[in-house]
Amino acid sequence: MKSPHTRTDFFAALVLLLALCSAASGQTTNNGPPPAPGHVVINVPQQTIEWREFKSEAGGFSVKFPGVPRVEHVSFNKGPMELVRHTHTASVGDALQLEVDYVDMPAGFNDPELSLEGGISGLTHALEVRGARVLTKETVVRGSCEGRDTTLALPHPPRGDGFAEGRIFSSGQRYYFLMFVGEEDGPQLRETARTFMESFAVTDGCKASVAPVIAPSSPTVVSVVEGTPDAATGWRKIESAELGFGILMPGAARHESEQAQVEPFPITHHTYIREDDAGVYAAEVFGEYPPNFHNTPGSYQTMIDVTLYALKRNFEPSGFTITPLRDLKVGTFPGREFTVTNEKLGAQGRTQIYVTTKYIYVFTAFARGQAAAPSAANALERFFSSVRITPR
Repeated sequence: MKSPHTRTDFFAALVLLLALCSAASGQTTNNGPPPAPGHVVINVPQQTIEWREFKSEAGGFSVKFPGVPRVEHVSFNKGPMELVRHTHTASVGDALQLEVDYVDMPAGFNDPELSLEGGISGLTHALEVRGARVLTKETVVRGSCEGRDTTLALPHPPRGDGFAEGRIFSSGQRYYFLMFVGEEDGPQLRETARTFMESFAVTDGCKASVAPVIAPSSPTVVSVVEGTPDAATGWRKIESAELGFGILMPGAARHESEQAQVEPFPITHHTYIREDDAGVYAAEVFGEYPPNFHNTPGSYQTMIDVTLYALKRNFEPSGFTITPLRDLKVGTFPGREFTVTNEKLGAQGRTQIYVTTKYIYVFTAFARGQAAAPSAANALERFFSSVRITPR
């Protein structure tokens, strides 16, 4: 049984959420603010839409718009990176908002699956903070393009719910975002959304190559952390003032430190693990992220989403099931807890994920073959109740 060394490789994926958050909330452009895709009013619900095919040679896509879209360019920063969101917006009176954007990401985005997950999660959280309710979230395949799609109900009292749909695709380093928003949800509105979404096509069929990146040159450094004895429990205090965490483990921990990412900014992955026949106890720290990397409340929640997605992708092929348990907090920063079980191996435990300004923390522990034993349950509780994080 291997240890839960997550190898998540999601470190830069969250830049995409900013592009989607700005699309979902309206952001000032070089030529003035785009129409906000939020609370609009349908004045003429039955008006006929005249669709026109729009092709962007620069963007490498085609789509149907109700008229000629307004094309603008939005510069924004994510940590040390300066990016440009190319926007294409159209509306039907005050009734509907339709938008197609694309962003060219720097080298380092070598895991499109996680980047797509981060992007759609960012969109979802940006609308949820405004009261939206998620209806669906799923993988969508169109020809040779595979992306993510989400639909949401928008609060609009006293009329009832409106409707929003977002979709994201990628081709190489380019990521495409589609956004449709209208209110007074109904069959006609859904059909209009379907026409818009299904008309979108990427010229190269999403087959562009991902840019190569500089591979980390530093070898993994392995050491043993003895910790200090805890008089109350007989366990060892495993802690790092530099990384801002502390935890109790039943003995000394193996510490692995590796440079997980060079571009677009360096990230180090630290793993502290204690493993024996009875169970596994692990603390992982990813960071540090650059200043201003998290510049919206939804950014922290999206980082948890992507971390969870990466954990599931790593654990589920081995037969583990990860299930939401409860929300957590450390200071003002969010966290979540999940159960981790594997019936075949008789393993049962939990994992906690926390996100602060500079770091991601993942604490995982499970007992092997003795999940029902009181001693195992007590050991797991001792481990998780000892988690200490100093937000940095």
